[in-house]
Amino acid sequence: MSKKLILGGLKALKEVVIDNVNGIGAVGDNQNVDYLGLRVLMKPSMFLELADTRDFFARSSSYIADKIEDGEAIGSPFLSVNVDEEGDQPAEVTQHEGRNRMTAILNVEGDDPIEVHIFLAQGMRRRHLTDAKLRDMQRIMISQDGDVVRSYGRNLFEVI
Repeated sequence: MSKKLILGGLKALKEVVIDNVNGIGAVGDNQNVDYLGLRVLMKPSMFLELADTRDFFARSSSYIADKIEDGEAIGSPFLSVNVDEEGDQPAEVTQHEGRNRMTAILNVEGDDPIEVHIFLAQGMRRRHLTDAKLRDMQRIMISQDGDVVRSYGRNLFEVI
């Protein structure tokens, strides 16, 4: 039976251990996310919809799945986004890291939300992101493939 932790109205997995210093896939920016961007809860399926869909290494995701099942930690997957500060264009995903981790989580734990980091591109920092722009990002974003991804009734992510 899975143990769940409720955060911001979404369930967060306790089984997946997040270690943004030493976990599989951790990068330096993960340790400075509160300055560079935001921590959010996002479903693996949503992350995969926002990241590009080019081929990935199934072998890598199965290796990571085995490590998650063994209790090993992972670094938070992340998305880098461009935000139109002055206009009304949706935020656009320009990079990602963690597609294999999210595929592994989806296969091992299901589609419950997990901590994801959103980094703001073009020199923006968290302090530059207005509440209105953040709400817009929760409702609509452009995927790395150029597709419009909208929330219908639920936000794309919840800030934690």
